[in-house]
Amino acid sequence: MILSAHGLVADLARRPVLNDIDLEAAPRTVTAIIGPNGAGKSTLLRALAGLLPVREGRVLLDNLPLSHWSRTERARVLAYVPQERTVHWALDVRSIVALGRLPHQVPGARESAADAAAIAAALADMDVTHLAERPVTDISGGELARVLVARALAQEPQVLIADEPAAGLDPAHQLALFRCFTRIAQSGRTVIVALHDLSLAARFCHKILLLRAGRSVAYGSPETVLDASHLAAAYGVTARLHTLDGIPVVQVADELP
Repeated sequence: MILSAHGLVADLARRPVLNDIDLEAAPRTVTAIIGPNGAGKSTLLRALAGLLPVREGRVLLDNLPLSHWSRTERARVLAYVPQERTVHWALDVRSIVALGRLPHQVPGARESAADAAAIAAALADMDVTHLAERPVTDISGGELARVLVARALAQEPQVLIADEPAAGLDPAHQLALFRCFTRIAQSGRTVIVALHDLSLAARFCHKILLLRAGRSVAYGSPETVLDASHLAAAYGVTARLHTLDGIPVVQVADELP
């Protein structure tokens, strides 16, 4: 299921944030949205998820405008993990993850075997099975981040959008998270993530969109986008893409004079 943006222009509080953005995220790919603070990454993800109206341009899901999809239909095929990690109820971890099954359930129906299997798989994928009975108010910030990704995985979406999902995770869980995203993509689904870690983007993502001040600096393969000139233009730093023991790494040397 392809999620695409065409000529996207969006505002926040009447202030232009995105200007003429094009993007196509296809099945079997992980797409990264990168850029400095305030570049418009979160705004773009919210627009792609249908949570923010756009002033100009179109967002298409499976070649149809988002407005064509009802809320229920969209919730069955698209999951969104926000940057804010806020839970308003002191539910246990499993109950939070189980909320991801709501779009697939008839109101008032009991949990099905398919629901239970999806919840168990999501808990295992995010390494939070051992926290299943713990209240979310009693777990760490990094653990909560994994629980909220697990909730989205339990939806079994065709398109997964995640805003800074690796923030606050230790290196082992960052790697586990992106290996999970890779498996999801390999199963024929579409993954879009906003990231600050350029090395994670280089290692795991098939395409990268680099933003600066709401505009596209570059879009394409990691080798194309993570070019020294593009990184200098977006971030104001001297940086280069290297390979270390077969793993791509972005080395930031210094700020530009």
